[in-house]
Amino acid sequence: MLRSYRMISAAATVAAAMIFSGCTNSNKPAESTVTVQPAEGDGTPQTQPVMSMTKVENGMVRGSLAYPTGDPASSALLLEKSIPAEVLAGKAFAYEIKVTNLSKNKLEGVEVMEILPASLKLGDLSSGSTVKDGTARHLLGTLAPGESKTVKVSATAANPGALNSCATVNYNTSLCMGTTVVQPALKLTKSLPSEVLLCDPILAKYVISNTGSGPAKGIKIDDTFPAGLTTADGKSNISIDAGTLDAGETREVSFNLKATKTGELVSKATAKAEDGLTSDSGDVKVVVRQPKLDVKFEGPEKEFIGRPFSYNLVVTNTGDGIAKDSVVIATLPQGAKFEKAADGGVAIDASHVQWSLGEIAPKGSKKVSLAVSGSQAGTIKNSVAVQARCAETVTVAKETSLTGISAILVEAIDVSDPIEVGQNETYIITVTNQGSAPDTNVKLICTLEEQMEFVSATGQTNGKSEGKTVSFEPLAAIGPKGKAVWQVVVKAKDSGDVRFKINVTSDQLTRPVEETEATNFYK
Repeated sequence: MLRSYRMISAAATVAAAMIFSGCTNSNKPAESTVTVQPAEGDGTPQTQPVMSMTKVENGMVRGSLAYPTGDPASSALLLEKSIPAEVLAGKAFAYEIKVTNLSKNKLEGVEVMEILPASLKLGDLSSGSTVKDGTARHLLGTLAPGESKTVKVSATAANPGALNSCATVNYNTSLCMGTTVVQPALKLTKSLPSEVLLCDPILAKYVISNTGSGPAKGIKIDDTFPAGLTTADGKSNISIDAGTLDAGETREVSFNLKATKTGELVSKATAKAEDGLTSDSGDVKVVVRQPKLDVKFEGPEKEFIGRPFSYNLVVTNTGDGIAKDSVVIATLPQGAKFEKAADGGVAIDASHVQWSLGEIAPKGSKKVSLAVSGSQAGTIKNSVAVQARCAETVTVAKETSLTGISAILVEAIDVSDPIEVGQNETYIITVTNQGSAPDTNVKLICTLEEQMEFVSATGQTNGKSEGKTVSFEPLAAIGPKGKAVWQVVVKAKDSGDVRFKINVTSDQLTRPVEETEATNFYK
């Protein structure tokens, strides 16, 4: 607050009649006068009687005078003078004048003046003392409350007799009042993270300081954001009322912004206060980045039922931001069985396998692999979802056609071996599909040697004989792990080491399966 003031000055003069003589009277009040020169008014001096005290002590005459009332308790100055009671004509002697500030105020321009008789000559003068036209001036300057200053004088009296001298004192006192001149100053700083991901909140911090010497009032901070940067509730500018800051005080305000696009976003905040105070933060930028996932999923187009096969996955970050907390989740379809997962993959349930990839740097890649198997024919579709913080989730799928493998096993046994000529021998033929896929259009043809005579043919399909060949009607299919059984009965016509031959074909076989059973015919 600006403080008004008035300067009040007063000038006063004290005069005391101090007599240089051989007087031996002591401790007797002597009447003197005090002349007061007012600082204001018509300029007419006002003289009033005061009492001075003199006494002789140890050959010295000592006198004192309190100004202006004569009472030290209510006066501003005490003037004291000490001179020898007797001196020799023509011989130097010394005397002292002492001035004391009795008041509680500082007194300025304090000066003692002596009107010297013609017969009194002063010797070497101390600093601040001068003599001119019969008047000695001793400049004491400023006296603090209670402070005393003493003037020591060397003098010589030319002629014997009474030597009279008067000392006066002048001073000024002032009533001083002041005000403090202040100059507040604003300093605004704004800070943003140097880099963020697109989905991250952006902490904006504003620090306003009063670096001056007085209060800054009515402070307001304004900031307008560039395209792509808004407050959390979608506003493109803010206005903050920061109130009043005392000298040296600092206030901080922070809140979250959000980015709606990638790139370098630049903005500048300004602060204003009363009396035209301003400050700005300068351009402050934040770089907004975003990871982007690209997934390459490879696996076989065709596979066989029951045999494990692998899928390979490569995840690449093609964006300009780090893909943090990257995760791959594979979903297995019905009919697919999890076998194993490399690169840290874990089966979280019967249908899902998960990999935690952590961070993927821009342009960086990470690979994982998965092995599965299928239990039934058809097409299975394995899908994989890849996700990371601030990146769009990418889902890819791979289809694999599963087919089975047929595996025909032909077995033939003769029920009775050896067998006597004229008796019947029964051959049992068993066809087993050991594979994982049906064997279709299965055909069975048996060939008899000369010693054999066809009797009958039975089994899964009907058979007939044509000469030495026995043919059975085709069997539509033998399923995986399935069996089909046929029987052929022949009569032994002649002895010998004979062979019963079987030939089996199907749609899945590229060449016939042949089997021979040996029998000993005897007589």
